[in-house]
Amino acid sequence: MAADALGIARLTLYRKVRAFGVDLSGHTF
Repeated sequence: MAADALGIARLTLYRKVRAFGVDLSGHTF
């Protein structure tokens, strides 16, 4: 369950970063 929560948190953070338009020179996380 902890892994699922971490995955969701990571996806949410990724979406927030993308929403802000921060591509970081094309680097992916």
